[in-house]
Amino acid sequence: MVNTRAEFEALGIREFPGTDASLSSVYVPIIGGDRVLGGIAIDNYEREHAFSAAQVRLLATVAASLGTALENARLFDETQRLLKETAQRNAELAVINRIQQGMAGSLDFEHIVELVGDKLRTVFDSDNLAITWREQDTGLGHMLYAVQHGERVHPPPVHVDPNGRFMQALLARQPIVANSRADMDRWNLRPPEGLAPSLATVTVPIHASDQLLGGITLDSHDPNRRFGDTDVRLLQTVAAAMGVSLEGARLFDETRRLLKETDARNHELAAINDVQQGLARQLDVDAVIELAGNRLREIFHAGNLAIFRWDAAARLARPAYVVQTGQRIELAPFEPRPESPMMRALTSKQPLVANRQAEMPALGLHPVSGDQPCLSRAVVPVYAGDDLVGAISLESHEREDAYGAPELRLLTTIAGSLGVAIENARLFNETQEALEHQTASAEVLKVISSSVSDTAPVFDKILESCQRLFESDVQGIDLVGDDGLVHHGAYRGPLPERYRSLLPVPLDDTITGIAVRERRAIHHPDLRHATGVPPNVLALSLEMTGRAYMTAPLMWEGKALGAVFVARTRPDPFSAKEVALLETFADQAVIAIQNAR
Repeated sequence: MVNTRAEFEALGIREFPGTDASLSSVYVPIIGGDRVLGGIAIDNYEREHAFSAAQVRLLATVAASLGTALENARLFDETQRLLKETAQRNAELAVINRIQQGMAGSLDFEHIVELVGDKLRTVFDSDNLAITWREQDTGLGHMLYAVQHGERVHPPPVHVDPNGRFMQALLARQPIVANSRADMDRWNLRPPEGLAPSLATVTVPIHASDQLLGGITLDSHDPNRRFGDTDVRLLQTVAAAMGVSLEGARLFDETRRLLKETDARNHELAAINDVQQGLARQLDVDAVIELAGNRLREIFHAGNLAIFRWDAAARLARPAYVVQTGQRIELAPFEPRPESPMMRALTSKQPLVANRQAEMPALGLHPVSGDQPCLSRAVVPVYAGDDLVGAISLESHEREDAYGAPELRLLTTIAGSLGVAIENARLFNETQEALEHQTASAEVLKVISSSVSDTAPVFDKILESCQRLFESDVQGIDLVGDDGLVHHGAYRGPLPERYRSLLPVPLDDTITGIAVRERRAIHHPDLRHATGVPPNVLALSLEMTGRAYMTAPLMWEGKALGAVFVARTRPDPFSAKEVALLETFADQAVIAIQNAR
């Protein structure tokens, strides 16, 4: 605030060009979050000392409210954008899932190609699409599926220079996008014989393991149609699934040939199809593994089978399905040695087979549960794309030489399908979780924007969202009053009468106090074994909330306003993602409190 011309001159303030010199002026910044968004300035050209301290405070209050409103609007817009992106990704996943289900339901090479071609034309609303198969020995490209201007065409095979830029990109798993004739010239792209040149084109490679099988090409003759990242991403995902399916079809054909020769495994044809169809219908990782384990035991008549999930971040093998001598057992996670023969084989996408007990020590194969050693064992990796996600271990305690080439082919085929199913389930659950979290945040922000003077509906929405997202039995918000005591803010769950009678209580007599003092979220997987909590605080918390407990402080400009907490009465710890999400809700509760104030 500047109240005299002398103060103007002392501060070196100059008026904007073309404006008169004011006698008094006040300027307050508009702040949103930790950023200065602008400012409010008022000038008086009639007298000095025109603005009182009360008027400045009023202007500062208005600026603060304006900053909060602008920040809320920005957060709401950002949430809407994320929701739109999530919806778009959901739509893509739905398309991918339909195509993958169709492929999983077929083990016929030509049927897979036809299915993918027809589905992609529908998805992209395109009359110009081709699926090319690469002949490994000669390098010739055969267009197994080619449609131009809506008509099915049959161009002759083409030979592409293996050392050219186009083929090198496909071999390197890179897409080729050309949105103009100039782009096509740079890639040296020419239409196959009998086909008209397009105005835009995109080609993605089809790989199986480390081998280039072919490619999917989408053309446009529309001058307004260009191909972007969304088109490429969808085509790449379908191409990856198609590569696995085509490789599965090839392995299945090989298996069928062996079955006809030996006439010993006719039931495997139905078994593979049944497993793949079952896996394609599942979108839950645990259900996928359960189905695969049960069907593998039936197919191989196995009383000893284990499926492990690989936790790359923790470098742990987590047993997900273990049966020994026909009985289901639970095993703790373990950390395999990276240099062990088994891990070297798995990370190289290779199966590991020992058909004699004497072979197992050298390969680092030990009994799964520490019981009697088996006579034969096969371990195959489970991959999702290029990522190792697990392994299947099959044991025979009845005979040596139990696992030959046919058994490995069958086990590898199912492991490939299991990897695709696990990745589908992971993507689906991740998208659903993100959508649910974004929806909950949008709901809270919407209530905040419409309840500026009342925290009750905001608290209710936050606790309702907490109960739904965290599957918690108890949710609450503690508030720290000006007296430094913890007061009741909002609560859901069985609130004991003793807790009601004790409030308000000193900050140090609550876990809220610990969270506020350390200025971080606190998670106790099981309050019965919590450390660093005063006995009286722990006793009250156990009586009020039960077992698993986490809380996040409500901080505003370094001042503690309280904390939001959730708890489960069962011994089910919260995850790191859930702790981070609770901190988000804590930030939103702070905004609501400050709005009301």
